[in-house]
Parts: sequence; structure tokens; C-alpha cells
Amino acid sequence: MSTHIHGVQEAAYNEFKLNDRIKNRCKVNKNATPRVVFNEECQMDRKSSKNIQFGRRQRTYQRCQRQGIPRNPKTLDEIKTYLEQEEVLNRIGKTLHCEPKMFYQQTVITALFAYCIFASESILTNLPAILNMRIDGTFKVVPAGPFKQLLIICVDVSGHSFPLFYVLLTRKTQAAYMHLFKQLQSKWKLTPMTITTDYERGLRNALRMHYPSAELVGCWFHFIQAIRKRASKISGFMTFLKTDSSAKKLYRKFYNIPLLKDDKINIAFELLKQEASSFGTRFNEFIKYFHDQWILKEGPSSMSVFLQSHRTNNLLESYNSNMKVRVPKSEELIKSNDYAKVFAGGTQVYAKRKKKYRDRDNFINTHQLKFEKGKMSVTEFFDKMGELEDCDVYIEDDDDDEIEMDPLCMLCITNNKTTMLEPCNHLKFCEECVNELMVT
Repeated sequence: MSTHIHGVQEAAYNEFKLNDRIKNRCKVNKNATPRVVFNEECQMDRKSSKNIQFGRRQRTYQRCQRQGIPRNPKTLDEIKTYLEQEEVLNRIGKTLHCEPKMFYQQTVITALFAYCIFASESILTNLPAILNMRIDGTFKVVPAGPFKQLLIICVDVSGHSFPLFYVLLTRKTQAAYMHLFKQLQSKWKLTPMTITTDYERGLRNALRMHYPSAELVGCWFHFIQAIRKRASKISGFMTFLKTDSSAKKLYRKFYNIPLLKDDKINIAFELLKQEASSFGTRFNEFIKYFHDQWILKEGPSSMSVFLQSHRTNNLLESYNSNMKVRVPKSEELIKSNDYAKVFAGGTQVYAKRKKKYRDRDNFINTHQLKFEKGKMSVTEFFDKMGELEDCDVYIEDDDDDEIEMDPLCMLCITNNKTTMLEPCNHLKFCEECVNELMVT
């Protein structure tokens, strides 16, 4: 006996069948997100999908996709055992290419610390002989569990930056970094020419030990951020700067000290120190901090970004910001890794810079060269750099600073972004790359 349905009943029945197909696909397809599955099925049955809203059914689809996934590992031993299972490697340990490559590399556990390495083999096999590396850590996309930091190591290739290693660490100590870089060097013979990092002492000491021939470059952004934070803790200092434009102008000159050559930094500091004396004792605590932390502890050579092609790690900060959008805080390891896989194997951190940033760099480079040739004094140089007062590098933010990304697709770096991988306005891909991801 056949069932005969008409009108509204038929439409409701077709919607029910479409919803059922989406749920069944979510159960068996663990690589595509529920949103991708939903879009594909609705594309094939446009008539039935008119009244189906993803937002109202999202949780249901997510529960369907979670069926059959083992419980989230909690301890380090559980994580190591879990990630080494063949079924898990096929699920989250490989990239989302037509020919998947290994993404998970290894988990190392010691008595004092542990770390888990993920790496893009497609980039590892195409590294140039001489590397420019960028390293930055973030805490805001670390999965729930024993890990406390995600360290991302990027490399510059053909004028663009690409994420090479993702490392989850339980501790951010010099010993942990030393062990990590020794492990990386034993498996992949990296030859960095320059390494840009923030001013974390343990990290920089470990890098000096393992890459003695590399030039260790500080991050101008983190320098400014550090002195802003310290200045804000000095009682009444920021209020004083707001009420005295001359004092504020002097204070901002300290921002630009790293733009000088290292052998000129001490001279510049003494000039600013002398100028600060005209304000009585107002600058005393700040001057002492700057002298102890930056002149003595870090040193001019560590501070200087003179004539560096990249003075900040803002490219990597931008990447971290996009990761933060994709990966909720304290997410489970399994789901966090699913997000990270999207970025593995060819995602550029940044492509074409906006004109205002290119103009800013040209402005700085022009006056740095004039200063180097003796055509400008230290005072004149600082006066010119004062014109950068509204420069974005002065803006204080947290450890995941969002910089506007390039309009090109972040996978192929050729086509314009046309398709959102997830329902978010921050990160888009071209339709061709999304279709390739769907196939896998």
C-alpha cells in the first residue's frame, strides 16, 4: 500500500527527508563540518531546503557528527596513546588534501614538561635553503587539558609567511624550549638566517643555543606593548601624559628607540633621559624601568630592528587571531585539531599589505637611511618618527592581535575569497579550494 501526500504535507515530508540525509551524512563524514554538509545537501535539493535553517538545527547536526568519536583524552599518556592509533591518525592526524599528508608528528613526555608537535609536511618538503622564521605563542586556542600554550613557528617563502610547526606545550620554560628545538633540529635540519620573536627570555635563550648563526630579531610591537603596560602601572604617570602634550611627545620617542642602529641606542637613551629631567621627577620611575629592562637586561642588539624587512610579528599575531575565531577557548583536543588541520599545508599568514602600511615602512626606511648616512641627528630622527603617532603599531592589545587579512584565498593564494568555510566573516576561501576540501 503506497502513501499519497499532497501540498503542505509533501513539502514537510521532503524537508524531513532532507534533514534526515544531512544527519546521516554528519554521522559518517567526520572531516567535513556540519555547515559544509548542510550546504552541499541543500544545494542538491534547493526546493526542500527553502524553510530549513542551519542555526536551528546546528546542535543536532553536531551531536550526530560526534557519534562514534572516542572520548576526549585527558592525561598526557592518554593523549600520546590516542594520537598514535591508526584510526585516529586517519581521523585527525592527516591534512585535508586530495592526497592527505601527515599532520601529527609526535608527542614527547618528560618528568618536567611535555609537548605535542604538528607540522605541515607539504611545506617541510619545500623549504628554501635559508629561512626567515617567526615564532609566537598563544594561550587562547589551547585545548582543554594539560597543555598551556600553542607555539606557532612560521617561515617566509617567496615573500609570504606560512605556518610550519604547531606545538602544544605544558610549560613555557627554557628547558622545555631547549628540548623542543633539539627535537626539531634532529628531525628537520632547519637553517634560519633570522628569527623574529617577542622578548620571552627562555625562548630567546633556547634559540640562541640551537641556532647560534641566526640573527635573533625582537618584535617592535611587543616592545611598545611592554613599555605601555609598564607605564600604565606607574602611579599617576599616564594621567600626567594625558595632561601634558610635551611629556606625551617625549614618552612616545621611547617607542622609536628600536628603530635606531644598536650602536646608537645608548646615545639616544641618554638624550631622552636628559630631556626627561626637565619634567622634574615625573619620568624617574619610567626611566629606571627602561634602563634596567631594555638597556641592561635585553641590550641594544636585542632591541634594535634597524632596517629589518619585518619589524614586528604582527603577521603571526594576525594568524593567531584568525585561529582564535575558528577555535573556541578550552576546546577539546579532537575538535581543536580538526580546526587546525584546515590551516595546514599551504595557508599563508599574510599576502599583500595595505597601502598605509607600505607607506609607513617606506617612510621609516627612508629616514633610517638618512640617519645612517649622517644626514639627520638623533633628535631630528625622533622628530620625524613623531609623525607616526597614529600608527597602528602603537595600539595596545592582548596576545592575539587581529590585523586585516588579504582578499586572496588562504589556500591557493591565487583566487579571490568567495566562500566561507564556516559561518564567519573573518576567513574566506575560493570555491575551488572548498570543493577540494569537500572531496576529501
